[in-house]
Amino acid sequence: MSQPAPRAFRPKIHFTAPSMWLNDPNGLCYENGKYHLYYQHYPDDTVWGPMHWGHAVSGDLLHWEHCPIAMYPDELGMIFSGSAVIDEENVSGFGTDGKTPMVIFYTSHGDKERQSMAYSLDGGMTFTRYPGNPILENPGINDYRDPKVFRNPVKGGFSMVVSAFDRAMIYHSTDLKHWEKTGEFGPVAEFAGERYLWECPDLFPLKTETGEKWVFLLSVVYPENIGIHRTCYFIGQFDGDTFIREPGAPMELLDGGPDFYAGSTYWGTPQRLFIAWEAAPSYAGALPTGEYCGQMTLARTLTLKSTPAGDKVASKPVGIEKALDGADLGGETLPGECFVLRVCGEGEGSVTLYNQEGEQVVFGVDSSNHFYVDRSRSTVLSISETYERQVNQYVSLPRFEQGAWQIDGVFDISSLELFGDQGTRCLTNLLFPKQPYTSCKTQGNVQVFFGDLSE
Repeated sequence: MSQPAPRAFRPKIHFTAPSMWLNDPNGLCYENGKYHLYYQHYPDDTVWGPMHWGHAVSGDLLHWEHCPIAMYPDELGMIFSGSAVIDEENVSGFGTDGKTPMVIFYTSHGDKERQSMAYSLDGGMTFTRYPGNPILENPGINDYRDPKVFRNPVKGGFSMVVSAFDRAMIYHSTDLKHWEKTGEFGPVAEFAGERYLWECPDLFPLKTETGEKWVFLLSVVYPENIGIHRTCYFIGQFDGDTFIREPGAPMELLDGGPDFYAGSTYWGTPQRLFIAWEAAPSYAGALPTGEYCGQMTLARTLTLKSTPAGDKVASKPVGIEKALDGADLGGETLPGECFVLRVCGEGEGSVTLYNQEGEQVVFGVDSSNHFYVDRSRSTVLSISETYERQVNQYVSLPRFEQGAWQIDGVFDISSLELFGDQGTRCLTNLLFPKQPYTSCKTQGNVQVFFGDLSE
């Protein structure tokens, strides 16, 4: 077990499990006014172990009600990541007595990885495993996991995208039980020549000014000598069988921060909503959080924005609009430990949040027109060698725009999520100052506005 935290790091509005270990969000779906959040969970320790699916529900994506554990390991193995659909037409045949089934898809991780399914007739509280599991046998690949199921608008029925080491495999079904492979996406040139492991794929359309494009999301484990994890995306089209990358469209990072991984989007919402695990897997088990370990990002609305560099995915945090719109010009004192901020600047400029212990985090736009975060002096705590190595890395992303800039952000006890250039550039960070940051200073042509989120 981890040692007690030196102070309370549990955030106020970012989701955490009641206790013990949490990682990837799973089975994200919306039904009857409830947002369901399932998640990778080990209920017996604050480090990774045999994976279960934890469960929580919310009406607003900010305030969560904890539910009993939804899925336990079985004879096929641990319950790894996956997705959910609401089978309104009952194509699966699981629905009885007029009850609509919630169907979940997950990876059974045993001696090999295979895809399985289960269904619920009580609103996602309890699940019955499909007796025909696994629905997809392993094709001879060690890393074959994280099934994401979505409606197929071209052929009808449903498609499933599964990560398969250095690529994604795509399948089609009309009944959610029997699946036929229709295509692959990858490998890609950006990951050539090294061992890049693909995880948590997602595939969905977003509207543009003239129609729609499809976005392929991918969480990538970079080679061990790099030691980082990132979530990237590609823009293109889906022809009903496979994803076709748009010619000349570069790979982009959905979020360039160090603590952002394994995210997925919701089933059943009019807007494309997304949640990620807010952690760096390389040091997640060493965090000084005491009785719990792991948290989620805030939910984000994803859209496509036109920029001078082409169409880019933009992220906007859900539920804080009122606080941002009512933010007041700030002074030297922070409004607490849970607040929103809006930074307006032009040219090189920065914001520093700090305390009297000398702990600080600095972010802004540098002389090369890059958004950046410097958390090299964010804490005096000794957390782990991996954390200390990565916390000293200068994290930056080139802007897609020129001229004046704006960064919106959410600070929540131990979390700092930053959204620049209308959310097309994002940087998410965990911070563990021994004492709370209490003060703010700026450099350059910069103004900071604060809004309180403590209520």
